Formats: sequence, structure tokens, C-alpha cells
Amino acid sequence: MREMKIEDNGFSDRVMQQLATSTEVQASHRTERLTHLWTAFCIAVAVVLFILMRGWITIGQAIYDLLTTPPTLNSLLMLIIAVSVPAVLALTEVVRRERFSPI
Repeated sequence: MREMKIEDNGFSDRVMQQLATSTEVQASHRTERLTHLWTAFCIAVAVVLFILMRGWITIGQAIYDLLTTPPTLNSLLMLIIAVSVPAVLALTEVVRRERFSPI
């Protein structure tokens, strides 16, 4: 059998392209929803662990020790690492959002 082609001024091609695009958008939305759920779950676990392990006591003791003991090279290095790691992560996230944000 021979396939018959009916001229439709590209209508069929546009419809097929739109279908492919909408499928990709749905997959993207699903991935984004799963990412948000995973993030919320991880934050909830972190908050529960912070409360169960009385994290405020550890933080308070660390701040007290930082303010009352003379600085050493080891403590300064730990402070630099503790500040720079979150700063680098935040900067990476900002750059990622700028790169992939729609104009």
C-alpha cells in the first residue's frame, strides 16, 4: 500500500511539535514537584533531628567557646571553612538560577 500525503501547510508538523513540547513540560513539572517534595522532607528531618538532639545547646556552646577562648590557627581555619562552605553553596545556587532562568 502506498501512503497518501495530504498538504496541510505544515499543520501536522506543528501539532506534533506541540505534543512533544507539552510532554517535555509535563515531565519537567513532575521532576520539579519531586524535587520540592524531597527538599521539604530533608528539611523536616533536619528540624526533627535538631530538636531531638538539642542542637541549640551545641550551637550555644560553640558560640560561647568561640567568644571566650583565645583564637588559634585551628579555630580560625574551622571558622573560615564554616563560613565559606555555605557561602560557596549559596553562590553556586544563584549562578545556577541565573543561568537557567527565562528572560
